Amino acid sequence: TQLINHAKMMLNLPKVIAGDLMSPASAMMSVATVADVHTRKRNRGGSIILIDPQGMPCGVVDEQALSRVAVEAASEVSALAVSRALGRGAVVAAEADGRQLIDYLATVASAEYAVIDARGAVVGLLHQRKIISAVTGRKA
Repeated sequence: TQLINHAKMMLNLPKVIAGDLMSPASAMMSVATVADVHTRKRNRGGSIILIDPQGMPCGVVDEQALSRVAVEAASEVSALAVSRALGRGAVVAAEADGRQLIDYLATVASAEYAVIDARGAVVGLLHQRKIISAVTGRKA
């Protein structure tokens, strides 16, 4: 049975494409405030990935934490205060796929990854559970 399961996973690998598994996201500088995040979400929707001064994704705004900030305090609270940290190097190209994608993600200590397009712009957020589901063929 293990051999059959392994064979099924190997057949699923070519179908594992970061861009297909991601949810939409956009980037904001890590100096943004909660008020800035609310404005972005109203205008674009999707997840918000925070970018450090060097241009590297460093966090993902947490929806639950965001909802706990009082409206009158939103312009005073940093978006970093309502975010989850991304692991160092938790960035993957939208077109990344198959074994190369899996092998790369295995080297990064993170359960979430910023997805970038060919120009280097953040376009999505990829969750490890979606990758596992795609490889195993099981629902996350």
